[in-house]
Amino acid sequence: MKGSLILTLSYLITAVWAGGYQNCLERVWLFQSFLIDQHNPERDRQIGYQCNNWRQNRCVGNWVPCRGRQGRAQCNYDDFQQFLGNMIPGMPLQAAYRPDGSLDSQQTAVNCLWAWRGQNRPPFNFRGYKAVKQGRSNHNDFIYRIGQINNDNYNKPAVRAAAGNAAFSRVDDTLTKITQSRVADHGRHLIPLAQAGLPGVTIRTKDIRTVAGSDHNHCQQPLSLVLRDNERYREDGMEDLRIFRLFSSGALQFAHVIRSAH
Repeated sequence: MKGSLILTLSYLITAVWAGGYQNCLERVWLFQSFLIDQHNPERDRQIGYQCNNWRQNRCVGNWVPCRGRQGRAQCNYDDFQQFLGNMIPGMPLQAAYRPDGSLDSQQTAVNCLWAWRGQNRPPFNFRGYKAVKQGRSNHNDFIYRIGQINNDNYNKPAVRAAAGNAAFSRVDDTLTKITQSRVADHGRHLIPLAQAGLPGVTIRTKDIRTVAGSDHNHCQQPLSLVLRDNERYREDGMEDLRIFRLFSSGALQFAHVIRSAH
């Protein structure tokens, strides 16, 4: 998990602003992380707390935990979204569950996307101080912090045993979906940034269209990278190259979801 975390954080903390499908996936990822964090003693839990009085970029009030609604001992996904302020009046419930009771990350994210579309509004980046103890207002800082908490929980034998390896696998799987969908959603931004930020690399692209012969609704998909004969880049830039290749591969599977929201 640690390797996955390091690679993912290196891409998530970029200047490309989150939005759309990947933003909904981030909500799922946060909830999955919350479920794992609940296996800590109450005093050590961090996710699922929000400041009830935030002023001048700091918490001057108390950190209040999410409480289950309708008699539930623990917040379910939709309780959690209500707690975070991620749902507005008239919005349908979004959680989709598998037969084993675990959250279906992809279908829940799709439900989230269409729920927001039904309100003629895009999903927004919620503030870290509404989701995690000592959180801030910066979204990238929030993403990094949740990743670090997940990594710490993975390295706690008692928490890992109580949560089960499947819970951590689900977190990693959703994290992979986030990075892949961000590439698919922001390919038009990623490609120029990669061309500027990966000197010595030729980036080949392929135009992917919704319908064969269509002149619109297309996206530019990173297809392959070619490393030029540049020994210095081979030494200094291989990690950047590996990260870009990792997140560009597989992004195509989300194209139909991304296009449906445009």
